[in-house]
Order: sequence, then C-alpha cells, then structure tokens
Amino acid sequence: MFITKSNKKNQWQISGYVSKTFIKHGQYGPFGMFVVAIDDGYYSKKEQKFIERTQFIAVDVGKLKDLPPLAIGDYLDLEGKFEIEQWEDKETGKPRTEVKLKAMKLNTHIPAGICQLLKEQGYIKPPQQGAKAPQPGGQQSQKQGGNQSAASPQAPPPQYGGYNQQRGGNST
Repeated sequence: MFITKSNKKNQWQISGYVSKTFIKHGQYGPFGMFVVAIDDGYYSKKEQKFIERTQFIAVDVGKLKDLPPLAIGDYLDLEGKFEIEQWEDKETGKPRTEVKLKAMKLNTHIPAGICQLLKEQGYIKPPQQGAKAPQPGGQQSQKQGGNQSAASPQAPPPQYGGYNQQRGGNST
C-alpha cells in the first residue's frame, strides 16, 4: 500500500534547446539560470497547415548540482517544480509575485555538436522557418529558431520540434 501526504503535484517536464545560459559555479555547485527554447506548434484548421511557434522558458538551475557545462544549442530534457517568489517592490511599495521553474532532474543532455551530427544524418529535421528569442528591453535576438528535435538513431526523423542555433538570418 502506497500512502502519500497529498495527492497534489507540483512538477513540470520540458525538453528543448539551450538558447542562453547565465550559470556560474560556486563552492556548492552551479547556480543561476538558463533559457530553453521549446517548439510549441499547432495545426491551424483555418489555414490548413502546421503553424510553427517557439516558446522561450527561463529555468533556475535549482538542485542540479551535477549539471554538465551547457552551451547554446545543447538539447535538454528536464524535470522540476514550480516555486512562487513574493516580495515588495522597492520603488512602488506594491507586492509582487513571480512563478519560477526550478530544475530538479536532468534526464537527457545532448551536446550541440552531437545534435549537428544527428541533423546531418537525417535524424533531426532541418528548420523550415525562424523564430527570434525575446530580449530584455524588447530587443530581438540574432539566434534563429526552427524545426528540429533530438531523436535516437533508431527513430524516424521527427516532423516538428526543436531550436536551430545558427547566427544571422533564416537558415534553410
């Protein structure tokens, strides 16, 4: 018999490509955050086609003390929990709240170089269109998004998913 204190769950799981890192290493391991680009496409009945859309999710390093060095373009599959931070704004005096994603477990890490090899071998579908990462202050990033996801060599090439890490304009 399995007994728990509560049937409520506070967990998430995401997979995507690293688009930015703000990680430092200290006495007790890594700390900081990184941004994961996640494909979030959908089929539009009105337009009769698949619409590509990329979301950029900030993730706190959390309890990932054995986190390998991350580079832009690395593929990650992560699990974690939501945390709510509350504080009082120093300028306005108003209460503020923010929901943060805190990483608890790294399930998969595929370095960008391996992802490139998988793409060249046809196991990751090349991008079809770009998506720009939002920058603080409303500026747009030079990183371009597209269609690719990590796949095992036994799996057929996927039809959608991923983030392309090439600089400059749209790649084809």
